[in-house]
Formats: sequence, structure tokens, C-alpha cells
Amino acid sequence: MKKLLLFSILFFVLCNSYAKDYPLTDNICIKSEVKNSSLFIYKSDCNKKKYLLDKFEVPNDIPEIDFVFLKNIKDERYIFISLKYSEDYRDETNKINYAGKYHLNYVYQCKKECTFDKKISNFLGGGGDLIDIHTKKVVYAFPYKTSNNVEKDLNSNFFKIWFNNQLNDGIVKNKTEIYEDARLNSKKIAYLISGDKFKIIDITSRWLNISYAGRNKKPIIGWIRCEDTNVCNNK
Repeated sequence: MKKLLLFSILFFVLCNSYAKDYPLTDNICIKSEVKNSSLFIYKSDCNKKKYLLDKFEVPNDIPEIDFVFLKNIKDERYIFISLKYSEDYRDETNKINYAGKYHLNYVYQCKKECTFDKKISNFLGGGGDLIDIHTKKVVYAFPYKTSNNVEKDLNSNFFKIWFNNQLNDGIVKNKTEIYEDARLNSKKIAYLISGDKFKIIDITSRWLNISYAGRNKKPIIGWIRCEDTNVCNNK
């Protein structure tokens, strides 16, 4: 009984006292605090003044900051925050599961105050590495689980063209499946072959939401992997 009580007290303390600081400049810091199984993220002046930037909750785990950095894009300042947590999802066919952590990327545009930037946040998206449960091989690697990979794409022509709303279409390089959602373990609805042209509706985590005019001219709308096209190769 005493051990159970001690564990309960320790768990309560850990869930309500964990805090960590992430200095970005001499007067800009990010602070994370865990309270009641939720992650609170604050922007501060690296001293006493701070305000709540965001709050996060996920099922069956407490998220934590994986990395955070500051970057200027077109003379505007942005804070990039990546979270990670354990994900026990397994697909309905019992073939694919997440390996390691699930990652979520959030971006905030900062002027006098910082506000959530939906456009860039959606571009980076969220996800994790997927493994074949039977062979244990990685069948999909989430592209933005490190700060180096995020910054690499932020500096690419691929991102710059998209950010300027100039990325409208693409061409398939390798045969690729069209999925119902931006997930390798979602339903396949069609496929494209080398040379097929498509219109781009949206982008997230290097997945392209596309519209393709089939033989009957009726558009097929779904998601394809950007690596099978000419779109992500604009370095």
C-alpha cells in the first residue's frame, strides 16, 4: 500500500512539475511545462515575463518537445516546434505499425506576439516511421523528425515555390499509388505511371494532395508520395 501511494505521489509530481527551457536568442526563450498530463508551451523573455503559446494533449502519453528553432522567412520571424510522443496505432490489417515516436510540427509567426501559422505547420505535418510488423522493415520514414531535415526543406526551391503559391502542378517520375489519405496505410484508390501530369491541391509531410484527370476526364482526387514526382526535387 505504501509503495502504491509513493508511486502515485511520484507520478503526480512528475506530471505537474516537469519544466524545460529552450533559449533561442538572448531575449527569446521557449519554456515547456507538464501539468495534469498536458504539455504547456510558453514564449518568454528568458527571465520572468512569459505568455502561453500553446497547450497540447495526446491519448495515452504526455508529449514532449523534440526540437525547437527560430528562422526568418521573407523577413518574417517564425518559431518551429516539434513534439514527439508514443503512438500505439496499428492498422486494421495488422500489417503496419509505428516504429518509435510519433512527431508533430507546429510553426508560429512572431511579430509583437506569436500566432499559430497553419500554412507552414500543415506543410510539415505530423507522422512517424512505419514498419512492417512481420518483416520489421521500415516501409515509410517520416521526413521531418529532425531539425536538419526541416531546415533543409525550408531552404529548398521546393518550399520557396510552394510558399509563394507558385507550385500548381507536377509530373510522375515513377509509378505511384494514389491513397485516400496522406498515409501509406490508408486505402489505395488508383495509381499513376511515369509521365502522368497532375494538379496540386495541397502538401503535407512530402505528400501531395492531387487532382488527376483520368481517361473519362473525371478527376481523381487523392494523395501521392512526393518522391515519386518531379516536385520535391527542386533543390
